[in-house]
Formats: sequence, structure tokens, C-alpha cells
Amino acid sequence: MIKLIATDIDGTLLPPAAGEIPEDLVRVMRALMGHGVKIMISSGRPYTGLVRVFGFISDELIYNCSNGGCLYCGGKMISVRPLGSREEMEYLVGKLRAMGRTFTLDTPTACYTENLSEEIFKRSIQAGINMIRTRDVLEVENPVKISIAYPDGGPDAHRNDPDILELGRYFQAVPAGAMYLDINPLDGGKGLGVRKVQELYQILPEETAAFGDASNDVSMFAQTPNSYAVEGSAEDVLAAAAFRIEGPEEGGMLHYMQGLLASCEALWKEK
Repeated sequence: MIKLIATDIDGTLLPPAAGEIPEDLVRVMRALMGHGVKIMISSGRPYTGLVRVFGFISDELIYNCSNGGCLYCGGKMISVRPLGSREEMEYLVGKLRAMGRTFTLDTPTACYTENLSEEIFKRSIQAGINMIRTRDVLEVENPVKISIAYPDGGPDAHRNDPDILELGRYFQAVPAGAMYLDINPLDGGKGLGVRKVQELYQILPEETAAFGDASNDVSMFAQTPNSYAVEGSAEDVLAAAAFRIEGPEEGGMLHYMQGLLASCEALWKEK
């Protein structure tokens, strides 16, 4: 029986840029948690943005924020994975500045930028992200993730970018969404958060199900034999998953959760 669901948001649990969570999905999530199933929201977004969207559902939701950079359970931060040492951060930020790239830096409590456009800055604030302008992101404590904007060529443009390829010696560089490339620690990623929750609650890999549609979800797939890629995902994502699931527009996650809930209720009746 599945005891932990780890799911990406945009393009997996919800349609991209969804304004609200469907009531049917809210009901089934609450019902599953009532049966003891842990639900982990795994995202590249920082904690403040996730709570803004999902906080009304339950205090028991688990937030795997900033691609595993920090983990919140029951409203408390239980782990932080730093992006890099001071020397590594100086190298990374210096490289991005020299490239002229627009980027943001996540910490467990806020998101900082030196050069984000005013339009995207305001949009982030409206989404509930604690976005802060700073003259020097190197002065910020506890960096856990950097996101590089690729508004023109899309995040896959990095595959031919020699400067980004060079960063790959020290960091993970994975596409996230339509216009961002996320920079994580080499041993980081969403899978790190899944593994920590498995250890914390003594949940086995076979009792875990992971869902995603992008390259930054693949590390979650390695933590369980029950991995699901959304139909139409990139080839590397589909290849990494054991199963496929319909997208949110077709109710893929909703139908999966409803099926799991039916199994939980059947077991409860047997007892």
C-alpha cells in the first residue's frame, strides 16, 4: 500500500499556471491524509510560494521546496541542503554575472534577485513568493538553489551553452518549466527530499509513489519503483519513469488518488 505520494505541481498535479485547486482534488487529498497517507508537494518553488497555494488544504502537507533545497513537515523546517560553499557560490554567481544572465537565488525563507525584470518580480510577489531585490546575492545566507531565466530560447537552450556545461562539473543544471534552468548541488534535487521523508517516517521505496513531468523530477523517480511520468513529457523523463499517467487536464493525478483512496477505504472496512 502506498504511504507517501511525492508529486510535482505544474503540469503534473495542476495545469501550468493554474489559478486554483479543483475542489475534487482538495477533497481526495484531505481524505488520503485522513487515512495516514503522506502527501509531499515537490517543487522548484520556494516555501512561501507553496504555502500560499496549498496551505489551506492541511497543516500536514509536506513541502519539498527549491528542488530539495529545504524540507518542511508540519510547518517546521526539518532539513536544508546548501547549494555550495562560499568559494563555489562566488564562482557560480561570478559566472552568471559575466554571462549576463537573469537569475534568482532561493533561501529557506525568501527568494533574492539582482536583476529580475519588474514584470516577473511583481508576478512572483502576486504568487506569494517572498521576492527581495538585493545588490549582491553573495551576501545572502543559506542559499539552496539558483534559477536562471531563459525567456527566449527556453531552458533546453543550455544544452548548447558551453558556460552552463562547464558549471556541470560542480552543480546540477536541470530544466524546470518553460523558461528556467535550475542549479542544484550535485547530490541535491527533489529526490533528496523524498529520501529524507522516507527515512523520517520509515516509509519503504515500494510504499512511495512519485509523479512528475520535467527533468527536475527525475531524481524522485530513483527513490521508488512506483514512478509516473506525465504523458507528453520530455523523452528523458519518460525513459526514467516506470509508468505513465495522464496530465492534469485529463485528471491523471485526481484519478490515481481516487483509486488509492478506494483501496484505503476497503482496507479500513476489512479491519
